[in-house]
Amino acid sequence: MIPYCEKISGKLCFLRPMDRTDVFKWTTWFNDKDVLKYSVHRTNQTDESKQSTYFEENNKSSTKIQFAVCSSNGILIGIISIQFQDERLKAGDISIIIGEKDYWGKGIATDAIHTIVEYAKTYYNTTLFTAGCDVRNKGSEKSFLKSGFKKKSILRNVISYPDEKKKYDLVKLELKT
Repeated sequence: MIPYCEKISGKLCFLRPMDRTDVFKWTTWFNDKDVLKYSVHRTNQTDESKQSTYFEENNKSSTKIQFAVCSSNGILIGIISIQFQDERLKAGDISIIIGEKDYWGKGIATDAIHTIVEYAKTYYNTTLFTAGCDVRNKGSEKSFLKSGFKKKSILRNVISYPDEKKKYDLVKLELKT
């Protein structure tokens, strides 16, 4: 789904529709083991062709919207998306990756989450947002909590990574508006 706007300003960052020129940087992040440390995608090597295909599929989707997260001076630093439960767009799951490590721990993810929630409430009347993260990913959990999400539950031993035998707990977060 292509967003209804060209730019949505937050306090620390802005969101804009993804475009084809973002694919190179996006591919770099998805091949960085530190960026994907807590992602099930961390062992999947990707290339620009695969990411371009994924980009096109996202734009055609009627239930997923994705934005580039940019620093206040316009540098592409991450990606945020909402995967809606269905075409009514009333509930959706948010995922975010801040790929530029120099921006970690600076409140960018919190601002991007808040900004996309406000966008979805305004344009789609979305009333329920969910998210989840590996219990060890304290930065992600903190960003969602600071954005108004509440910890709903911890699901024990449900996250498995292809390169590890151990399973990890999943923190489920929720925001009702």
